[in-house]
Amino acid sequence: MSTIDEDKEDVLVENNAQFIYQHIRSLENEIDKNGSRWFWELLQNAKDAKDTNTIEVTLEYNNSEVIFKHTGKEFTRKEILHLIYHGSTKKGDPTKTGKFGTGFMTTHLLSKKVDIKGKLMENDKCFEFTLDRTGNNSDELRETLEQSYKNFKDNSDYPYNPSLVYNTQFTYSINLTRTNLVENVINTLKLTIPFVLSSSEEISKLLIANKENIFSINRLGDVLLNPGSTIKEYKIKVQDENISILKLESVTDVEFDYNTEDGEKNAQEKIKLSVNVEVKDKKVLRINRKTPCIYYDFPLVTTDSFKFPAIINSLSFSPKTERDGIYLSVAKTYDVNKNKAIFKKAFDLFIQLLDGLIDNDFLNVHFLCELSKINIPEVDNDWFNNQLKDLIETFFEKKVLSNDEDIPIVLNTAFIPTNVSEELNDNYWQLIKVLFPKRVVKKELHKDWLSIINYWNEFEFDKFKFEITLSDVAKKIESEGNLQSFTNSFFDNDYDKAYIWLNNYYSIIKSIQQPHLFENYAIIVNQNGRFVKKEANLNTDAGIDENLKDILVLLNEDIRKNLIDIELSFPNITQKSQDDVFDRTLAKVIDIDQHFTEAEYKASKDMLSWLLFNSKIDKLENFPVSYANYIDGNRGIYRLSNKNTVLAPVENWEDIFRDYKDLFSDDFILNSDYKNIIKDYTIELEENGFIYAQPLYYEKHTFNQDDLKKVLSKKLDDEFWEREDENSTIIIPEVIVSKIPFFYSEDKSVLNNSRKANKRTSQLLEFITECVLVKDTKLFEEVQLQIYDQSVSIYPSFWVARIKNNRWVNTGKDKSEMATSTNLSDYFEKSQLLSEKLKDEKTAKFLNIIGVSVGDLTKNIYAKTDEEKFEWDKAYTSILSAGHNNQVTPEEVLGIFNDPALIEEIKKKRIEKTIVKNNRDIGLTVEDIFEQVINEELSQSNLNIKKEVVGRDFDIIEAVELENDFIDDKTGRENLLVVNDDKKKYAIELKSTRTDYIRMTKAQGQLSTDKKDAFALCVFNHSLDFENFRDEDGNIKESIKNEIKSNVRFVTNIGELLTEEVTKVKELDSQVAKTRTSNNDIDVDIEEGQIKYKVKENVWLYGLPLSEFIIVMKKIF
Repeated sequence: MSTIDEDKEDVLVENNAQFIYQHIRSLENEIDKNGSRWFWELLQNAKDAKDTNTIEVTLEYNNSEVIFKHTGKEFTRKEILHLIYHGSTKKGDPTKTGKFGTGFMTTHLLSKKVDIKGKLMENDKCFEFTLDRTGNNSDELRETLEQSYKNFKDNSDYPYNPSLVYNTQFTYSINLTRTNLVENVINTLKLTIPFVLSSSEEISKLLIANKENIFSINRLGDVLLNPGSTIKEYKIKVQDENISILKLESVTDVEFDYNTEDGEKNAQEKIKLSVNVEVKDKKVLRINRKTPCIYYDFPLVTTDSFKFPAIINSLSFSPKTERDGIYLSVAKTYDVNKNKAIFKKAFDLFIQLLDGLIDNDFLNVHFLCELSKINIPEVDNDWFNNQLKDLIETFFEKKVLSNDEDIPIVLNTAFIPTNVSEELNDNYWQLIKVLFPKRVVKKELHKDWLSIINYWNEFEFDKFKFEITLSDVAKKIESEGNLQSFTNSFFDNDYDKAYIWLNNYYSIIKSIQQPHLFENYAIIVNQNGRFVKKEANLNTDAGIDENLKDILVLLNEDIRKNLIDIELSFPNITQKSQDDVFDRTLAKVIDIDQHFTEAEYKASKDMLSWLLFNSKIDKLENFPVSYANYIDGNRGIYRLSNKNTVLAPVENWEDIFRDYKDLFSDDFILNSDYKNIIKDYTIELEENGFIYAQPLYYEKHTFNQDDLKKVLSKKLDDEFWEREDENSTIIIPEVIVSKIPFFYSEDKSVLNNSRKANKRTSQLLEFITECVLVKDTKLFEEVQLQIYDQSVSIYPSFWVARIKNNRWVNTGKDKSEMATSTNLSDYFEKSQLLSEKLKDEKTAKFLNIIGVSVGDLTKNIYAKTDEEKFEWDKAYTSILSAGHNNQVTPEEVLGIFNDPALIEEIKKKRIEKTIVKNNRDIGLTVEDIFEQVINEELSQSNLNIKKEVVGRDFDIIEAVELENDFIDDKTGRENLLVVNDDKKKYAIELKSTRTDYIRMTKAQGQLSTDKKDAFALCVFNHSLDFENFRDEDGNIKESIKNEIKSNVRFVTNIGELLTEEVTKVKELDSQVAKTRTSNNDIDVDIEEGQIKYKVKENVWLYGLPLSEFIIVMKKIF
């Protein structure tokens, strides 16, 4: 029989066998959760085996087995027994991480048989045995445990080999179903081991031999981040790459309440914890969200579900038995509330670490902002998520991002474009970058921040201040008000860039199907450059002419406000066509009533220009225009119509017509403002009957009987027109005739105005003779027409018929007559132009057509009395009968008067006649003055004045000299003015000149020398204008008389001065063709037998004035 002690041991072994069997089964049932623990349990055991030196660990894997070995201190026999029978020798040891003794069992997920080698501390002997925990039940497992113990005892006395590097080795044979457990761990070691090495200073190196891939992770050392910093930098070499783990550690007190069976209690504990992040090249590296983030020196598996962006490490945590997390439930137990208190401290420490990174200019600190809600079973998720939300709010005032220039920005002052689809993110970022180049998140960080914001949205924040959505952009655009301000604010006035930006922005809105933005915000640019909302009347522009839009604006309809800027793309908005706008614009222009405003007037002109340019002349019916005359700014409206034609502006007329614009009422002439508008379209406008291009035009005309009678070149008797036989129907084809606009019938017509004033009659005659007769190609083109059975001819100039058959010649106040040679004569006489035109063949023919005899007209012009008319008739008769028996033809008469020599002679005779008349007038004037003076000065004497005819027939020199003797009008001989009394007389030769000399005849010279003491030369040197010689009554003007009285000079010694020259003349041969002698002041000219004494100005320049000559006369008499 066994003893109680033996029974106790048997029970303990059995209980352990049962626990191990059940525990391994439990681990296998949750292999996905526990499959990675094996490595960390072995590493923890290695760490706990540290003696004085740091430990190096090696992990080898070659598909069939896993070998884990380390340089830690030797095993004790107790530790071997705990391995075999379960349990822990570390309970209560604060330097040991292991607590529960169950961790090693997780390695059996690799294999239930483990070959263990090592050294025993007690005897410096080595051991090597297989720990076997196979078995289908606890009884079988008990047998394998006992066998493992026996195996250990039998193989624990090997001599120690000092050359061995590793004191402990675990070897697991791996079947194919377990290789993934090994590979999963090895694949994460590069991510997790650096944090382990920064926290567990007992381990310095880990060597991994993964099949043919061998790499190591070494802790190289640690330093403070910078002097004065509390952040420590651990330099880690992972394979050939150097990284750093930044660790901020704190030893602090925590206080918390918890519930017990006895009620709520309070606890205070000192804890140690650290927060760790990985960095490289001054950049924060992102924590892999699939790896644990809570460490109990080593990762607590499944804590990857917390997804915290830094490693929180504390041996003060109360972990779960299976090291798969910590107690953090809603229960208010000691362990739970202690862990919560530690977390609060950890979060504070995390913010301190973040501040340190920002202060030291680390990049990518935004990785530490990647907080997301948790939803973990058996965790107080609400409490934890509230802590995270508080952390997030702390980030708002931190410089956790940078712009494109790597300048850090406080989160709440930054802009992060959001609310678009992933494929549009880059495009959207570019748009926001343009608006806020210094405040928008760096492009490379944009995607990260979209993920962060997506995480944060789980916390149900109100909209983030830094988040800039399409709606935010819409508000910004709307606030600018107009495109100019928008372009100036964001594009340095580069409109091309602004349009590109807006089109991209609109495209994003359409792509993510948020059309409400167009309806809720004024973000669409209309054609006035204003931002407007999308409304029912907003249209796209299908190529509408800008001129039409301008015209509508002038008419108080701003179509551009309802049209989208043509540079912007809106394919789904209804188009407004040009035809729609044209119809609307034309209708509004035509609706203008009564008087133009200035805006309406411009609209009318612009619309007319548009219609002409776009070949829409057919739309001009009833179109409003302004005529030339308007009063007080009220522009009357004239409506174009092919039944209501108007003259083109005067400036568009041919030059030949323009001087006669006054013939036409301003009411019938387009305003000059239209001159450039219609100048290239006058032909088309005239062809369509809307304007007359010139005051003479041509059109097809169908004659009625009355019209026909008026244009016949030969009058037909009444019987001809009254025929009623079968051939009596008159069929007259259309004939192209010439017409003058507004010539007849209208109140303000040309003929009606002509009959009211002689000025208008004269103007009309000049217009016809100078312009119309020159330009009218139809006037003298007789057209043959067949009327009944007779061929007749007509003059196809309709205006001539009006002239011929209507009263238009003004003959006095309110009187007018049809044209006759009598009533036209005054007009042709008084107008130099008409006088000249009377010689023109076309004028004569025109007058003949209208029944006016040119001969009678000429006679009436030149013959004012019946006697003169009789003389003219005689002249005609003489000319016509000049051929005696051979009648003179008109051609011969015309030839006579077309002879230049004859015409020149006639002109010369006419000039002579004029000079003689003026000479006579001057002489009479001088005589009158002498008579007046002598009557006044010598009234007491017996002196008297008379004229004596002396000399020979007068001689006329070149007209330009204007030197003449005073010739008697009746005798044609010279007059001498003689002063005499009863006993003696004194002769005076009167001369006038415009030059610096006068001429005296041979007889005058001889007389002056014969009567030296009783002969004086009187010279009147002047520049009188003979056209203004007389006043309105035909009398010599007083001013002329005064000038003569002041300027005459008397040479009383002219006889002595001429004596020598007269003597020479007597000696000369009078037959010499031409001779000239001179004594300086007096020359003798002999031309063709005619002798003249040329007396120069010096002779009379110092002669006696009239007053002194009177004194001389008193002395003589």
